[in-house]
Amino acid sequence: MKKTVGGGILIFFGFFMLAGFLLSTKPSHLLADSILLLLFAVAPIASGVCLIRSHYLTKKKNERETRMRTLAEREKEVMKLATQRNGLLTIPDIVSETSMNSDEADDLMRELVLKRYADMKITDQGAVIYEFLELTRDFKQRSSRDFLTDDREIS
Repeated sequence: MKKTVGGGILIFFGFFMLAGFLLSTKPSHLLADSILLLLFAVAPIASGVCLIRSHYLTKKKNERETRMRTLAEREKEVMKLATQRNGLLTIPDIVSETSMNSDEADDLMRELVLKRYADMKITDQGAVIYEFLELTRDFKQRSSRDFLTDDREIS
């Protein structure tokens, strides 16, 4: 906010000085007038524009960083849930177990599919299941290891 106010004041000052320069009736010296015009009109206007632009670019950058942080937190949340569910998730699972609504969950899962963290499968009934390949592979390996190392006695 301070940058926009400061930029606005500089722009106003620059235009005020430009108007005074254009309306002056004194005899002019080209070099001196050019330097004064540059220093007291063009420089404040350019500085004001740069300040205002800087404010909006910083705001845009902060919004992008916030969005990326939120996306990363949601990805962690979904990955944790996928680990608990042996690598298989549906949108209703995500909605019921996280703070996301169905649109946010759908967008996130599409992003994870694009990043190749998950694969989208459609069942015969038409349900969409997201399979986290690394997690399902790990689960299958653990299951087979547990089956092979079962110490129960067989009678």
